Amino acid sequence: MAGHVIGLIADTHGLLRPEAVQALRRAERIIHAGDIDTPNVLHALQVLARVTAVRGNADTGGWMTGLPQTATLAIDLVQIPSSHGTRWPFTTSVDGVTIPGVIPTSGVV
Repeated sequence: MAGHVIGLIADTHGLLRPEAVQALRRAERIIHAGDIDTPNVLHALQVLARVTAVRGNADTGGWMTGLPQTATLAIDLVQIPSSHGTRWPFTTSVDGVTIPGVIPTSGVV
């Protein structure tokens, strides 16, 4: 299996710093784990790579209501669940066996 570079960012609150853009340049996919604040942040990230984004607790009203609270990015046989919260129930499958679980801390594994 070939390696993949997945970028992860969160809590931009409307500001996408140049250092973050530079760090994400090699990513083939980017996960934004919430608190985006403005669509300009997502547009700038989409120039770099395909983006999977979830809504954070500060993302309320307007265009942000269309963002999901949770999302799973699937690459090859790996599933990467994400949310902005600290606990998110999910299930995953390993060798055909479904395993329920909870992400215990930061919402992204």
